[in-house]
Amino acid sequence: IQAPQFLEIFRLQFPSFSGNLPKDVTFDVEGEKVEGSILSLASRSPYFAALFSRSHREGQAVRSGLPIKIEGVKNEIFRELCRILESGRWE
Repeated sequence: IQAPQFLEIFRLQFPSFSGNLPKDVTFDVEGEKVEGSILSLASRSPYFAALFSRSHREGQAVRSGLPIKIEGVKNEIFRELCRILESGRWE
């Protein structure tokens, strides 16, 4: 099973699941903390899947509980990107 399909299969198997996975990663964007769900982000984005992999420095930071520094993007835009990826909804 491929990672992008996992979350959708999980939701079909557990219809009472609210869709809110635990926030288990922290990003530092413009000096502010943004929390996210590794499973939601990685299953819907090849960028985040690669970012969280063991071969990336950032993936090692996540396992150490350190925030991942994101540069070159505004905080509001990054928050909205995470919201869209985690919810699966463009609103």
